[in-house]
Amino acid sequence: MAFFSSTIFIKFFFILFFIISIQGSPEDTSLTFEHFYQSGKNEYTNGNWADCVAYMLKAIEDFLFYRQENVPRPIRS
Repeated sequence: MAFFSSTIFIKFFFILFFIISIQGSPEDTSLTFEHFYQSGKNEYTNGNWADCVAYMLKAIEDFLFYRQENVPRPIRS
């Protein structure tokens, strides 16, 4: 049983690493958090849990970057 769980963990880790490192970054504006969220929903529907989690984490990361860049900053006097 320990072998099975470690295999799932390794698979999850590589999928997560692949999605975060390859599919988008703050410099890549063609893929938005909405795209990652929709992909995560699709993977959830298909039962691909590792991919679902990876896409949702990327959507959250991209959304936080979006908010940081687009929220008006107060003017300091």
